[in-house]
Amino acid sequence: MNAQTQTDANNLIFHRTNRHAGRFIAVTPSNSSMRHLHYGRIRLNGDHARVSFATAERETGLICLSGEGTIKTDDEAYNLARYDAIYIPRNSQVEVETNSEVDFVECTAEVTGDYPLQVVRYKDIEGDSTLKFLTGGEANRRKRRSRSAFR
Repeated sequence: MNAQTQTDANNLIFHRTNRHAGRFIAVTPSNSSMRHLHYGRIRLNGDHARVSFATAERETGLICLSGEGTIKTDDEAYNLARYDAIYIPRNSQVEVETNSEVDFVECTAEVTGDYPLQVVRYKDIEGDSTLKFLTGGEANRRKRRSRSAFR
């Protein structure tokens, strides 16, 4: 492998991206092999219940990993629960807040076009058989047990 194609292993894996309260951008083109993507987390709780930011020239996707939170943008508010997602266009002002705890994944990338805001509800995907499917063959299929089954 020559010097141009070799990638530093330290720039491939980012541990503990969820350790910061508030908004924390962990991966950027300046600290990774990513050329366009920025990745971060927004973790809010009683001590850090709200953050605001501007998307600038980047489109932004937020995916709720746990809890519930409210996304305010363009004079509208959207309540998101676990696995719900929202696409926020560039040049938007965003406010994220919670009354309890919430953990969002944030992915952004520069974009030149203008695209409409979209909200994707997990319950809508879960109920639509064209959007939900099993992968893997019979030998790879497993039945997941809840954590309470092991207590």
